[in-house]
Amino acid sequence: VIGNPPGNGTIYVNGTAVTAGTSFTILWNATNNNLETSQSGFPPISIQGAANFSGDLNGITVTLRAQDTDAASPTANTAQCSFTVTVTDNQQPEITCPAPAASYPADAGKCYAALTFSASATDNCGAETPTILYYIGTITNTITFPYNFPVGSTTVTARATDVNGLTTECSFTVVVTDNQVPVLSGCPGNITRTSSAGVCTALVSWTEPTATDNCTPSGSLVWTKSHTPGSEFSAGTT
Repeated sequence: VIGNPPGNGTIYVNGTAVTAGTSFTILWNATNNNLETSQSGFPPISIQGAANFSGDLNGITVTLRAQDTDAASPTANTAQCSFTVTVTDNQQPEITCPAPAASYPADAGKCYAALTFSASATDNCGAETPTILYYIGTITNTITFPYNFPVGSTTVTARATDVNGLTTECSFTVVVTDNQVPVLSGCPGNITRTSSAGVCTALVSWTEPTATDNCTPSGSLVWTKSHTPGSEFSAGTT
């Protein structure tokens, strides 16, 4: 009978004999990362040399065999039982998000900044590094780096997934500022006019300049003008 044999029985675990009459319990030792028994001096059960949760133990069948030593029997009688070790990983990976600067200026002539960031992740099942993906808003809106972060504030979520499908997330915010002034083109040069007959003023016209901007469409730029074409100017310099 496995576990509590008769007085003349011998239990073999991995080929090692155990004192007859010993009863024992199989335990998982989290400190030593192996299976062992509660009986002092009883040899640990070694399973393919495994010492971690990452796969070697999972699904392994351990067999315990009891063999009697009856001298009257030319062939020893044996009995055995077995159990299967199933290890479940329920520990999420650990992820660390990057720490962006307070803000980044937009690239020259652009309304965005092309930036690259990288999160890091570890897992208790460390045979493989967790995979990391990045998304904005919803998980379907994944991004890759370098990414063109628009002017304003953008929150990026990083998700780490381990080999067993467990996930964990962290987030970081990227702020891009627009510090580029609009570009004026076609500004007229100085104009000299003679006053109209009998008055000390003159009506003056010119072609107005145009402007472009890295972020604002030309048609949406807000102009501030001291004068418009066709304005009346008094004699002197204005």
